[in-house]
Amino acid sequence: MAEMNWGKERDKQQFTIYPTGTYKVRIISFEHTIANNEKQTPQIRWKAEIIEPDEYRGKTILEHTALTEAALWRTFNFINACNIDTSNLPNMDTEGVAFNKVLNACRERTMYWYIREELSNRGNPRNVVDNYKADPDQEISTVDIEEDW
Repeated sequence: MAEMNWGKERDKQQFTIYPTGTYKVRIISFEHTIANNEKQTPQIRWKAEIIEPDEYRGKTILEHTALTEAALWRTFNFINACNIDTSNLPNMDTEGVAFNKVLNACRERTMYWYIREELSNRGNPRNVVDNYKADPDQEISTVDIEEDW
């Protein structure tokens, strides 16, 4: 038996393919998910709102960062592009409270994404985020992982 996820199905219907280019985004939220692939890869699904360019202002876009040893560099780059200071953070479990505090610090932060168009394995158009860059107008933020959440 299958489980109906109304929000997911609705989002599929409202999926927008953005033209290749650089977009300024604000991180709205994140959630831990499992990729729909053979390996069932754990990942973070980031939801962002486009700020620039103006023609796409207010639209949302999703990005996924895998939580595997081979792909943690991408999550690291994402967090750093949020201007989160990671220099004093200890090693931490990606399923732990401290890691979630770091992810939560990305909410409401801005950054730049370089997005390109490509075809999925099924031949459907989709967007891929190739690069994250920090917003130079945004101050660097620190995360106190000891503070109650």
